[in-house]
Amino acid sequence: MVRAHVALGLAVLAGTGIARADGAAEDPAGARAAAASNNTLRPPGTDGFYFEESGGLSVSHGRLGAYVDGVMHLRLGVGARRGAVAVEPWMSADLDSARDGSFYGVGGDPKPGGADLASYGIDAKLIHAIIPHVEVYVRGGPLYATGTGALGPYHGVGFGGGAGVQLTTSVRALGFLFAPLFWSTRGPLVTGGLFLDEGVDLYRLHADAMPPISSRVGHVNAGFAFGSSF
Repeated sequence: MVRAHVALGLAVLAGTGIARADGAAEDPAGARAAAASNNTLRPPGTDGFYFEESGGLSVSHGRLGAYVDGVMHLRLGVGARRGAVAVEPWMSADLDSARDGSFYGVGGDPKPGGADLASYGIDAKLIHAIIPHVEVYVRGGPLYATGTGALGPYHGVGFGGGAGVQLTTSVRALGFLFAPLFWSTRGPLVTGGLFLDEGVDLYRLHADAMPPISSRVGHVNAGFAFGSSF
């Protein structure tokens, strides 16, 4: 999986001209082949569906800071885009680094006294192209959250928003089956991209017979996306 992510990232960079295929600089024939390949990797369209995955770090303010401050933040989303507007349902997790039964910090349960926070929401996203293959966006929407571990009794609603920049181009769909095929000159195309996102989520959590928690959680994530467009 990690190799596929790296290969997708390199294919996106090659498709936008930021990086070249290996050997293109030294071998004129290789350069011509890479150029021909990139000429077929058309700029992505603006209508369609996509999937995204990202990871980063969360920093909490308020009472949540005792549980989910400086922890791993993972986010998955699917979306539909038309023109400069997209609608994106998503889910995220702020994961305590001290865990029982985890695999490299993922999975398992937080150790006693620790907590995780899971969030689910839907964002509206406004996207603006600044140069070919590079777009900036703002996003925002309502969310629902629930805790585990020391936050187990808590749940509630909130609102999240953010902004980011994404680098997109068309890549070969067969690369998701076998990474080297991202550089093939034949086969169906999909949109592939890399993005950097910074966001803030505002929470109002409640639990029976316990004081409510109102907190702000900021996060910075880097990730990849693919689909017919985004």
